[in-house]
Amino acid sequence: GLVVFVVGVFTLGGQQKSFEKSIHISAVFNDVAGLKKGNDVWFSGVKVGTISEIKFVGIAQVQVKMRVDQATQQYIHRNSGVHIGSDGLIGNKLIVIDDGSPQAPMVQDGDALQVEKLPSTDDILKTLQLNNQNLLAITTDFKLLSHKILQGKGTVGALMADSVMGMQLRHSMSNLQAATSGAAQ
Repeated sequence: GLVVFVVGVFTLGGQQKSFEKSIHISAVFNDVAGLKKGNDVWFSGVKVGTISEIKFVGIAQVQVKMRVDQATQQYIHRNSGVHIGSDGLIGNKLIVIDDGSPQAPMVQDGDALQVEKLPSTDDILKTLQLNNQNLLAITTDFKLLSHKILQGKGTVGALMADSVMGMQLRHSMSNLQAATSGAAQ
């Protein structure tokens, strides 16, 4: 039983990376969009840590503390940005650390990274709704215009509805061709 217990502790500790050396960094968000303690922290598409604490600070701001593997510390710079992403289309929320410039010093234990403002799903849906309303207005206007043309209203409508005017336009075009060929000779 003792052997099974020890193996279980090391297996779960290895999955949570409890026994690896790590540094703690943080970021302050206005909205954490359902982020939870224990969710993943990613850098360049690789899981590099977990969220260790989420707490309110100030007015309507949430501080997210992250435990990041010390082995990846050299790649994360102080001017790196963080944003909230998701694991798949509707998966768990996670923190994504973006590249900083190599000229900036590497992040240290206790540093706070700058939050990048990305459009949320709600913002994208609002924009899409506005685009749909604009498209509806354009198609309504085009529908009215094409209806008036079919009724013979306006110059284009009159041209399409009146066969005599169409014949006169063809005759004028043939005269124009004859005149330009005569001028060329």
